[in-house]
Amino acid sequence: MRDMRLNRVVLFWGVLLAVVILSSSLMADERSEEALKADSWSFQFAINDNFDFNSFEGTNLSCKKHLSDTKAWRLGVGLSATSRNNSETTNNQNQSGSEDANSQSGLYVDLSLLLLHYKSPKSRVAFFYGIGPEVGLSRNKSESEPVYPPANISHSYYSWSIGGGIRGILGVEWFATKDISLFAEYGTSLEYLYSYTEQESKYNDSFNISKEIDRTFLLKANQVTLGVSVYFL
Repeated sequence: MRDMRLNRVVLFWGVLLAVVILSSSLMADERSEEALKADSWSFQFAINDNFDFNSFEGTNLSCKKHLSDTKAWRLGVGLSATSRNNSETTNNQNQSGSEDANSQSGLYVDLSLLLLHYKSPKSRVAFFYGIGPEVGLSRNKSESEPVYPPANISHSYYSWSIGGGIRGILGVEWFATKDISLFAEYGTSLEYLYSYTEQESKYNDSFNISKEIDRTFLLKANQVTLGVSVYFL
């Protein structure tokens, strides 16, 4: 994992250096002039390590609206949910067995809003930087209880967390056509995370409940993102 992050950082700065060298010889280009202008819209898609397209920054939707040729808002919205029910059978050396019923569910929501600033918007290669807030919410729940042999035993786990912070990014965008561009960006986030965890175990008429609250400040570097923007003029 650490090597992958290092490779992405090296790739990002390599792309940035190449662009700096090339951009000195590039004049104004109508491709970026038509895309980077007031009221233009675009959607962003990430390129993963296998060069497949997927959602940008893990969000279901990432879109950008330009206020002018040098400023734009970029909105990211993410929503995912999971639900799973299964049974697990265990056998021992005495040929007796047991069966447990398990259920799991989760909900994840995240939002981000960045104000982007473009340098040299009339060039085919445009540098940009941005800053803005981001928030996230998650909830997880799991339960387990025996089916066979029947017993008055159960275990449950419940957690939820909410967090928010500020994220800054630095990137470069190259316009292949007036409608499509390739970009690379790197960012850093300062976040505050509040999380609550509760675990409950039941055995006949006795209960055991444990609760935990955690408050954390995080300063983290986001991985380098390579992506494609599709513009609607």
